[in-house]
Amino acid sequence: LDRFELYAGGGAGVYRTSLWTKNSQFDSEADDTNVGYQGLLGVDYFLTRSFSIGMEYRKFKLDAKLDPAIPGKIDAGGDFLFATFRGHF
Repeated sequence: LDRFELYAGGGAGVYRTSLWTKNSQFDSEADDTNVGYQGLLGVDYFLTRSFSIGMEYRKFKLDAKLDPAIPGKIDAGGDFLFATFRGHF
């Protein structure tokens, strides 16, 4: 699209989630390792042949079990929006 480049992607990985809480009434530490996945969509606008700026949206999904600090499973993923500056070599 002339100076614009659209892209999409995705992937999966193994993620470790850690939580430490400490106050006068409650001390807790919890760790969990799970498989998470993400998908992304983005666009780059080429300023020159070697440099571009852009925007990227990522949806990350990861469920973590952090008992006893937080009972049950929690959604540790989220939505991310990035402004990008890239060098292309």
